[in-house]
Amino acid sequence: MIALLRAIHIVFGAFWMGGTVTLGFFLLPALRKGSTDGAAIAARFLAKSWFMTASLVAGFISVIAGLALYAELWAGTDFTGPAVWYSVGGHLAEASIILAVLAIAPTTRQLARFAQEQHDEERTLRLERLLNRVTVVSRVIAAMLAVTITMMAIGRYMG
Repeated sequence: MIALLRAIHIVFGAFWMGGTVTLGFFLLPALRKGSTDGAAIAARFLAKSWFMTASLVAGFISVIAGLALYAELWAGTDFTGPAVWYSVGGHLAEASIILAVLAIAPTTRQLARFAQEQHDEERTLRLERLLNRVTVVSRVIAAMLAVTITMMAIGRYMG
């Protein structure tokens, strides 16, 4: 059971991290600069694509598997050694999911609404502002997940 939980935790965590990095550092910047109406294209992508949903679901699955692993292996220990590193990493991952749900999901819904409106300068500015928010939050989450992965790796080799 532990091996299965570890595999689920690692595979879905890797997908979550990869999706977040791809979105914040590559996909959104490229879509926005790819044409004169790049903001609308990026907004439609976020509104109609499965990418955000899949990344969030992967994050939830990874966090749940991580919590199950922690409960199975480290609950009831004296909270030293690997347990400390896993706990810090786990809390950062939990904060990342919360940030994504509270900041990216509602912004994506707003983008979907604005992407359908008539083209005008105000709409473009709104789209740009919302896309900036998604980009910045995705980058913050990617940084948090990089620290999470580092904590998990340190914990793995501490014990």
